[in-house]
Amino acid sequence: MAAYMDRDTGHEGISTSTFYGTRKREVASVVLPPDGSSDSDEDEGTSEDEEDELYTEGQCQDCSSSSSDDEAEEGANHSKRGRMFRWRKTKFEHQSTATPSCFTTPDELSTPLTYFSKFFDEDIFGTIAHQTNLYSCQLIGNKEFGLCGNVVLQLCRTIRNPSNCVVYFDNFFTSLRLITHLKESMGLRSLGTIRKNRLMGCTLEEDRDLLRRGRGSFDFRVDNDAKLAMVKWADNKTVTLVSSCASVSPVGQVRRYSKEEKKKISVPCPKIVSEYNTHMGGVDLADMMIALYRTPAKSHRWYLAIFWQMVDIAVNNAWLLHRRDAAQLGQKHHCLKVFRLDVAKGLIYPEKQKRGRPSKGNEDNTPPRVIKQPKVPRPVDDMIYDRIDHFPIMSVKGRCRMCQDGQTSIVCQKCKVRLCIVTG
Repeated sequence: MAAYMDRDTGHEGISTSTFYGTRKREVASVVLPPDGSSDSDEDEGTSEDEEDELYTEGQCQDCSSSSSDDEAEEGANHSKRGRMFRWRKTKFEHQSTATPSCFTTPDELSTPLTYFSKFFDEDIFGTIAHQTNLYSCQLIGNKEFGLCGNVVLQLCRTIRNPSNCVVYFDNFFTSLRLITHLKESMGLRSLGTIRKNRLMGCTLEEDRDLLRRGRGSFDFRVDNDAKLAMVKWADNKTVTLVSSCASVSPVGQVRRYSKEEKKKISVPCPKIVSEYNTHMGGVDLADMMIALYRTPAKSHRWYLAIFWQMVDIAVNNAWLLHRRDAAQLGQKHHCLKVFRLDVAKGLIYPEKQKRGRPSKGNEDNTPPRVIKQPKVPRPVDDMIYDRIDHFPIMSVKGRCRMCQDGQTSIVCQKCKVRLCIVTG
């Protein structure tokens, strides 16, 4: 590993090129038609359905060569340059769907701080410190997949049951090598939009031809050996998608607004597009929720912005879990703003080691008459039951927060709540 000396600090480390790896440029070699021939002559007598297109990382091959030459070139190119894709317009043999999610109904709702602790516990600070040290002294990049592919691989390693999951990503991350690696090495199915310069020899119908055919038209190619399906669909614009678990069939219908007819019309939609629209968008939704109540912490230290972004994501995930559990129990959930405030109060008044003698409870087992639906908000449970700094003081007489008809002058100095003095 080559050492790198920082000119400003004088410390040794790793240069950015060594850490992330150098980016390989793919040089495409174009095979020109023989003299005297034209594109029309070359396409004559060959239908689009029967045409096989071979590609090996930037190199196009002439499909009119003999079978023996093809086998020799295929073996040499496969060993030297990597995977070869063979695209056909045929049925996709590896179509599958994700396993339906099954959630266990909890016995009762937990406190907001408990939900937050499931995503952001005390051990995470040690993890942050450990990963920061790795970032500064280790080479964790993968030159084959680049920065965007490494992000997906690092996140996918945390999936506990990959055979039951499908990963969705947009065109910044999608590449054919990444999808095949996820399928073969990790058992993960994936689906995403892909850019035109990453199709690796898969020739689809031109955008203008698809748009001329009308809204909802599509073209597709399949490589059943590599377990990949590529589909280009025309809506307002064209979009290209690739997947290892979905293809065209079954073709459904989606509703779109037509400017010509001044109403919504039905538009044909391939299965791969409907799957992407159904499951994609979680990142956009998370960004929207974070922007609603972002933690106002400004600093010149750039890494603090990343830390508070992690805290906001943990709070939003905790609220989503709280909302799901409340729906399963048939209870009303807190709104996001109230939930964030309850988490903050729970962190300000952390639960400490419980002290003092435990209460004996109600000796005659008579159920107390308490207010079931209080109009005045109560302090969070993490603050009420920590048994720290609670002390009664005398104040102005008022209604007890717990009794239905009690009046008292005693107030808790910590909770600022009026409570009656009762036995038990």
